[in-house]
Amino acid sequence: MRQKIALLVPAYLPTRTHFGTILSRTIPSINNQTKPPDETIFCLNGFFQKDKTIFYDMLSKTCKTKYKILNLGQKASAAIALNKAYQATDPETTHICFLAADDSCDKTKIEKQSEAFLNDTNVDLIATHFNNVTRGKATPCERLGKYLTHYDIARTLPMENIVCGGSVMMKSNVYKKLGGFKVKQKPGEVWDEYDRPMWEDWDLWLRAIKNGYKFKTIDECLYNWHHDIGGHFRDKSKDR
Repeated sequence: MRQKIALLVPAYLPTRTHFGTILSRTIPSINNQTKPPDETIFCLNGFFQKDKTIFYDMLSKTCKTKYKILNLGQKASAAIALNKAYQATDPETTHICFLAADDSCDKTKIEKQSEAFLNDTNVDLIATHFNNVTRGKATPCERLGKYLTHYDIARTLPMENIVCGGSVMMKSNVYKKLGGFKVKQKPGEVWDEYDRPMWEDWDLWLRAIKNGYKFKTIDECLYNWHHDIGGHFRDKSKDR
């Protein structure tokens, strides 16, 4: 069966600086993929309404892949935006992947994950390692060479979230069966079922393992986790 890949982009764009970042950093990253997604779905979860028409027009001129725009009309979490974006995917979508609106990824990321799925039909979720990028300087994470197999990921995840959420590509039906991201409790708060601070992506990975789905990680830094927006530094560790 032919793969059909949807890229889901939660886009919190409350200022013109955020607009500039997605247009100058994230959109080129999508356009440069050696294997482009079959569709890209932007879900706006916080938007500077005054410039909406300008942004839509600029996106139509710069994004080279087939895309849809969903506008939630209010501030919402990335998890809510991703769930809404998933609901808008083509019914024939086989795989989904993620990209934050202020991040970027290596041009071979989607292609390498696609090939990895073709080479291992038993795997359900494939992550990659990531670069920390601050003011244009990329530093590889300290996980290279680690957490590559399902066994290593499954035994470590209960203690620590060692999966870079934005890097993951997963089977669409797995996301659907798991019910997507849980959004009833806030990220970083103590969640009742864990009795400790928890985040939506970490919870999703734990539920995937509990339900028997298989992980693997490509041992390359193919996702770029940017710690600035339009050149303005912010501590994104507080987002997790």
